[in-house]
Amino acid sequence: MICPPIPGAFSALGLIGTDLKRDYVQTLYVTSDTVDPATIEAAFVALEQKGAAMLDRARVPPERRRFERSVDARYARQSYELPISVPARPIGPLEIGRIAETFHSRHLQTYGHDNRSEPVQIVSVRLAAIGTIPPLLIRDTPAHTGTDAAKSKRRLWFRGAGAVDATIYDRRRMPPGLEVAGLVVIESLESTILVPPGWQARMNEDGFVLLTRLQRGARLP
Repeated sequence: MICPPIPGAFSALGLIGTDLKRDYVQTLYVTSDTVDPATIEAAFVALEQKGAAMLDRARVPPERRRFERSVDARYARQSYELPISVPARPIGPLEIGRIAETFHSRHLQTYGHDNRSEPVQIVSVRLAAIGTIPPLLIRDTPAHTGTDAAKSKRRLWFRGAGAVDATIYDRRRMPPGLEVAGLVVIESLESTILVPPGWQARMNEDGFVLLTRLQRGARLP
């Protein structure tokens, strides 16, 4: 089990580190046997222009941009569609055939049947405009002051074991590499970590507390 630094803000860090993404869609209602491939390509190009303008406003450099194409496809008279990925290259007759073949296979896999003699209806084209974000380096090196990280004792109660004395540690004073075996409580400003009997906690070099089960059957409360 991994206990990250600053756990109270960890979900916010995940949001900050998530790629910028916006989805665009245009309805078409065309069939694979009669559509002009240029119609689909023009629709994708128009959506890519919108996506590029959004990434321009967000100041995402060209090398960190990605566009993902797909279509919503179905058999005529169906009320549901399946998403089909489309390679990021100009749409021609061969690509229309690949879209139809992929749809037939996906329909068979999803619903247990297909009809390859029936044209595929492309209801809409979709584009995901993505600006990739460089990976976040999450590190919070403990502010070890040279003093003992163990600061007190506390009596805790466990079902099946009753009252047990536990050592209380200050997370900010735990140096990298320190390993402590439960029963231990690790306190910090924004969280408390309970290390039960049969488990071990180790502080790594980046400020993550790693919990490892040492005894078979030992459980977290």
